[in-house]
Amino acid sequence: MARSPSADELGPSGSTDSLPVPMLELISDGEGETSSHSSPVLVGILLASFKRFAPKTIGDALTRVWSLSKPVEIKEAKNNVFVFYFTLDSEKERVLQGSPWNFSGFLLCLKGVAAQHLLS
Repeated sequence: MARSPSADELGPSGSTDSLPVPMLELISDGEGETSSHSSPVLVGILLASFKRFAPKTIGDALTRVWSLSKPVEIKEAKNNVFVFYFTLDSEKERVLQGSPWNFSGFLLCLKGVAAQHLLS
């Protein structure tokens, strides 16, 4: 069963700011060049250890829930760790301010990162 962060793991205001974000590999175009993603980026960890979700499933549902005016691109970095590439910084900030989110009964913790900081 997935576990929610304990009070000790949460930040002073009950936020997930202190939760560790796994370091991820930059997305490459296959020729050694990093992706041109310069849009606002969030990393999300879905706390569902026994169930795996496809990025499209998450994207379809959360685009509606988040009421996004522009599409969000979602890449799975590893099992239930996703990178969200937003078109608009204002929408990324609004989503981040509303976190943590619930997806299909599981906690989705989000953390803002710069695309160039997604390392392996």
